[in-house]
Amino acid sequence: MSSTRILIIGLIMVGLYITQSIALISIRTNPGIFSKLDSISTKTDLILSINNTDPTLEIQKNISKLRPDLDKQVVKLISESILKYSTKFNLPSNLIISIINRESEFEITAKNKSGAEGLMQIMTKVHKDKIKKLDITSKEVFYIDNNIHLGCWILREYYNKSKSIYLALKKYVGGKHPEYIKDILTTYINFDMKGE
Repeated sequence: MSSTRILIIGLIMVGLYITQSIALISIRTNPGIFSKLDSISTKTDLILSINNTDPTLEIQKNISKLRPDLDKQVVKLISESILKYSTKFNLPSNLIISIINRESEFEITAKNKSGAEGLMQIMTKVHKDKIKKLDITSKEVFYIDNNIHLGCWILREYYNKSKSIYLALKKYVGGKHPEYIKDILTTYINFDMKGE
């Protein structure tokens, strides 16, 4: 690797580390700090592409850290879908991992009392239009690829309207669960602060 490339990677890492450290310290005292996270989005993906590392393997590693008990084939399928749709909808893959971890703990068939389903807890009654556009049935929402596709699409749509990760997540989780948002963003920040 050339010294210029190493210098660029180093500068990116230092700058983002400082920004994220400030954000993490401020989380407890200033809930509005989450809007500052909007500028911290694809550091991991940028570094992986510069280093020519397979992003799917990195996603698998991060999922396995959260859920070491998951079957390796399931982790691989989830990782492939996260990479595909986080790229398609320009979302940080570690944010999607963090959402899935909090929403369903990577339980593919998770369903809550409100009717949210699958890994990303999709509200099928609310998102009938997207399900129709994907030409899938409500039962097929549980399929890994379909669920992550819908979840990323919904999150991107909410982000486009609010221009804030915090507000997009608030709408995604129904606005009634501030601890969910905090948990998601804390997991996300911890991934990025550790350089994962």
